[in-house]
Amino acid sequence: MKTRILFAVLVLMAFGNVQAQNLYESLKGVNARWAYEKDLPKDLFELPAEENPIQTHLFWVHRILSERPVAHLTPVQRKNRLNSLESLSGYAEAGVFPKNLYHRQRQPVFIDPYNTYCAVGHLIKTSGHDPLARKISKQMNYAYLLDMEMSELDQWVAGSGFTPEELAWIQPGYPSIQNFRAMKEGTNGPVYSIHPMNGEVLVAGEFDSAGVATAGSMSSWISGVAGYGWIPFGGTGVDQEVFDMVEWNGDIVVGGNIWQAGSAGVASGVAIWDGTQWQGLGNFYVGALPAWVYDVEVYNNELYAAGFFRSEVNASVYFQNFAKWDGTEWVAVGSPDAPVTAMTVHDGKLILGGSFQQIDGVNYDHIAAYNGTAFENLGSGLPTDVKALESYNSDLFVGCRALSGSQQDTFAFGYYDGTQWTRLIGDYWQFPGSTDLQHMAVNALEATPYGLFAGGNFTYPTFGTYGRNLFRYNAATGAIEGFGILDSTVHSLAYAGGDLYIGGDFKTSYGPVPVALNHMTYVDIAAAFSTDELLGAKASVYPNPASTYAELSFENPVHVKDIRVTSVIGQTLPISFNEEGNGKYSIDVSQLSSGTHVLSVHTDEGVLERKLMVSH
Repeated sequence: MKTRILFAVLVLMAFGNVQAQNLYESLKGVNARWAYEKDLPKDLFELPAEENPIQTHLFWVHRILSERPVAHLTPVQRKNRLNSLESLSGYAEAGVFPKNLYHRQRQPVFIDPYNTYCAVGHLIKTSGHDPLARKISKQMNYAYLLDMEMSELDQWVAGSGFTPEELAWIQPGYPSIQNFRAMKEGTNGPVYSIHPMNGEVLVAGEFDSAGVATAGSMSSWISGVAGYGWIPFGGTGVDQEVFDMVEWNGDIVVGGNIWQAGSAGVASGVAIWDGTQWQGLGNFYVGALPAWVYDVEVYNNELYAAGFFRSEVNASVYFQNFAKWDGTEWVAVGSPDAPVTAMTVHDGKLILGGSFQQIDGVNYDHIAAYNGTAFENLGSGLPTDVKALESYNSDLFVGCRALSGSQQDTFAFGYYDGTQWTRLIGDYWQFPGSTDLQHMAVNALEATPYGLFAGGNFTYPTFGTYGRNLFRYNAATGAIEGFGILDSTVHSLAYAGGDLYIGGDFKTSYGPVPVALNHMTYVDIAAAFSTDELLGAKASVYPNPASTYAELSFENPVHVKDIRVTSVIGQTLPISFNEEGNGKYSIDVSQLSSGTHVLSVHTDEGVLERKLMVSH
């Protein structure tokens, strides 16, 4: 039954970047065979697009196939077809479909690990041929129907009353499922900043509880005797909003709309926690204008603040929106004419981005580099407000508002290579489905070994996954891939120990089963983007947590060159392992401390990573 495989791949590739403007276009994303069908109901072209319309796809295919003539079929074929259509109707109505756990692109899944059958697998099973469905799953679980070569399947198709093409039309492709993990009850308000530190994850924003613990806009997610949980950070925390955090000489510096930290008054929006107590750092003008610090950054071991503020009345030199702490007071460095919303260190320079057009009367157009003495232009600047900055693969990446003042010249996401800017996403037309145009932007960027991740307020469709408020940039291919669906804005991203931590306004992730997250979540991207698919390995670790020994096993043969264990902050830990045969390895974890570790398996094909929990 192997037919037209090359053409099918080309068709799928052609549909990869189609922006679904109506239901028909989104149905083609589920199954490319919609493009072959003729005389389709006009409703398909008038109804709005859907994000992942698998159930709708099955309803419409059932309706259309039920109306097709069957006079050419034998009585047995007509009966089998009628029974299967009735079974398909019930299957579609139930709305329980396989989960694509092992592929990053949209993919058929005949039977998933939870014993959920795809539509065609369900028809084979309910027709009394479950052993055939199981055999297909074992040998060709992720294949398209027209690519399957199996004589028993050919015989079943011949008697089913359907053509191979009709059955191929029924068979959907399933989007990859991101396993967003709930962090207990999350927080009761938005998260604006995340900072991994010494095995814990420090979270800040505007909230007064994290989990069941009281928190003054700050809390730590740590591993304890009873597993992971939230504990307060910095005593009673801070009053109002924290927009950013940075570690400086072993202390934590926070910036935001902060009036008090612990028992200390804060007159600049910047406070420092030395492990014992809070202290406000200096003064900004407090009056009719706000004193909001959007970003704090360490450059050449000196502390800088950026935001929407100006110097206090008696300052020796006036400044606004950008300042340096000299150990005693905030001092002038340069005065951007509008707020600075992001900073990062790149290529030995401190990069500033925001809504400013000029610094000290010189044009910079939303972005500038500071070399410790003077400011420098980065190309011709950018046309839209900069919200996020990240150094990645020797280039400077930016996330911006998706609309400019003119709503014409805009730059949502791209990079600067030291000579020129490259625009990867231009404007809101490349974010179809987004409705909050005023706030549409890429707000957060995070470089990881598995690509550059971006969060914000947007909808991004791609073939294979559909991203709302999250996407991944694959530098190796230049592809931008949707990365799961969150119901509201992402403000902050941070990578640690194989996990991508995500914070923002969102409360829920969407997939086959919505998950309540409440402003904080994480994804094990080391597992999601490991080389399992390339290896066909399907590795497992048991027991996990382990106390003395853990067993690593592979379903298929893999040539393992080395096994290493690192802490969540990247420190290599001493372990020993033995090959037991049959794809199994025993790992001595008796000398490891209790907590979370990263297991790295080095093979001829690449590096596979797994979480390893140790509990003594």
